Amino acid sequence: MKNLLQKIALSGTALLALSASLSASAQYAWTDERGVRQYSDRPPPPDVSASRIHKAPGGAKQHETRTGVETASADAVKPGTDAAAEGADKKKQPQTIAERNAEFQKRRIEAAEQEKKRSEQEADAASRARNCERIRGYQKTLEAGGRVARLDKNGERNYLSEEQVQQELRETRDMAARCAN
Repeated sequence: MKNLLQKIALSGTALLALSASLSASAQYAWTDERGVRQYSDRPPPPDVSASRIHKAPGGAKQHETRTGVETASADAVKPGTDAAAEGADKKKQPQTIAERNAEFQKRRIEAAEQEKKRSEQEADAASRARNCERIRGYQKTLEAGGRVARLDKNGERNYLSEEQVQQELRETRDMAARCAN
């Protein structure tokens, strides 16, 4: 039991030492303009020359440690660049949080519009299906024969004549044929 606790303690100590060394290796070290040594997890400012950078993570060179924004802004100052080259530089730049949020909002709005359009189409299709079912039911009623009545504006029943029933049947068949398509 004591041996197991010693192994666990030794493993924990080794993990702590390893994590400390990994975090230390992800540090930049440079000398600023006053001669003071600076340490940071971010690249040094652009005005620091390559000779004053002592350490970069993973052995990165100074030009590799600069952000795309800094190099792109330096490229943008050069005269003689055309609009296509500037557009390509902008695509290489990392997006700001505001740009990413704007794109996210745009995608979210587009998705909501597509969902709304899809649900409207589904509702229209369901409504058409219900109407077609009603038309087929009315057609069966007319084909079965018998007396067919309608209510007039006073609420009284008016029975259709045989000619009116045949006319209704023709119209209902036309509507049912359109539903089949």
